[in-house]
Amino acid sequence: MKYYGLTDIGKRRATNQDYFKIEQVGSCLIATVCDGMGGANGGSYASENACNIFMSENENSLADVTDIDSIPKILHKSIDKANSYIYKTSLKDKSLSGMGTTIVSSVIIDNCLFTLNIGDSSIYHFDGEKIKKLTKDHSYVQALLDAGDISAEEFKHHPSKHILTRVLGVEQNVDADITMYPINSGQLLMCSDGFSNYLDSERYLKKTLTSNKSIEEKTRLLIDYANKKGGVDNITVVLIEF
Repeated sequence: MKYYGLTDIGKRRATNQDYFKIEQVGSCLIATVCDGMGGANGGSYASENACNIFMSENENSLADVTDIDSIPKILHKSIDKANSYIYKTSLKDKSLSGMGTTIVSSVIIDNCLFTLNIGDSSIYHFDGEKIKKLTKDHSYVQALLDAGDISAEEFKHHPSKHILTRVLGVEQNVDADITMYPINSGQLLMCSDGFSNYLDSERYLKKTLTSNKSIEEKTRLLIDYANKKGGVDNITVVLIEF
């Protein structure tokens, strides 16, 4: 298994509020991407600290894990720690008031993938032919799509796509979606919405992922693609190849 990640400020933002981390912990690989919000300082603080706290808690708990059925409980506990810290800090420090962050995480162990999601950062699986999104956005337009009020095409370009219904750190408690998938082949793509918002066409993504280029080159090409398409937001891409 190979893995690599990059984050980029994009073309329009003054600061990068994205943050990611990848760690090998015992027999587990853990990768996490966060996209902060709440002003320049608040967004950066929330994404970096939430990611580091979440990863640190998981590193401590997953180092010697033998029962994969215990992993969802471990992930929920780690999210609670990260959410509590960001929420309490935002109440104490007025300059950080209202800050929060999205978070997506992948835990891979024994041909099993556990995905965790809060917000609208995303995880995709590419099996060599089809690209499947493994996470569902916690957003206003996702709710409209689920209710049948808008089409999948309208979803892609809806003006309220940025309105989130669930974010880490803005409330005392937060629920994370955690799902388990069997996996032993293909590629995982984890990203902030600074990349996924440009996935109107999957042609370039498939072309890049099926190329003979190194995982580092593929990641850089995907970052460059989002910047060439406008780069209106920070861009983070993590690739994992089985």
